[in-house]
Amino acid sequence: MESVVNKIAKFSTSFSLDEDEFEENLKLKSEEVRNLCTNDPKTFVNKFSHLLNERDCNILLESCNDSDTQEILNLCIGRISQSRKNIIDSGVKNRRYFYILTSLDSYFSLENIKQRYPLLFNQYLGKFGMEDRESVASLSNFFMDRLVKHEHKKMLNKEMKQELEILLDQDNFVENMNIDTDEQKNFAFLKKELYSLVFQEFISGNDKTFDYSKIDNVDTRENSTLISSYAEDKYFDSEVSETCGSDEIENDDL
Repeated sequence: MESVVNKIAKFSTSFSLDEDEFEENLKLKSEEVRNLCTNDPKTFVNKFSHLLNERDCNILLESCNDSDTQEILNLCIGRISQSRKNIIDSGVKNRRYFYILTSLDSYFSLENIKQRYPLLFNQYLGKFGMEDRESVASLSNFFMDRLVKHEHKKMLNKEMKQELEILLDQDNFVENMNIDTDEQKNFAFLKKELYSLVFQEFISGNDKTFDYSKIDNVDTRENSTLISSYAEDKYFDSEVSETCGSDEIENDDL
């Protein structure tokens, strides 16, 4: 607990003081923080939760017997863990997105998509003579509910969708197929819809045929350079803090 007290006392002590004044002020502030932590742990946690990290919360939990304070500390730990997860998620999603950009002619070719998602492929493009269409209403509902209504809108932001549309519109991206001129527009639209779902499945980690460890856990020089070149765009941003903060928690100094 002493490490937490010292940390908060330092945050609450003015660094504009000279060294002697700072040390004296720090002692007084440490005593004040320690007394509050010992005598009124709930107020202490409410007041300083924005300065606590997960380790601090666990240290305080070990010496805390008050159920209300324990609940607040556990809530803080949950928020901090979620923040850390958001950092990981945004980095992983960006790496997966950049993999898509560099694999449009290979892993994400129409032929490979047809092999990995035959039912979905037939539903969208089967009528163009590529394969007989199959009844996949339940699969369609599944994708629409899980992807379009939630993940698709949440994770594919405006910049990413615009860039993907540009890529999908390029002439060299459309494979040569026997399609009547009147059907080309419909084909292009359905192809975009298919790719949007497939891309989202991939970014969400739902492609069971792919070894995500190849890109999730390895920052290659090429990938790092590519991500740096897009740094200002930040396709998957995350607003993250390694401490616990809440609109409901008072952040006033002592």
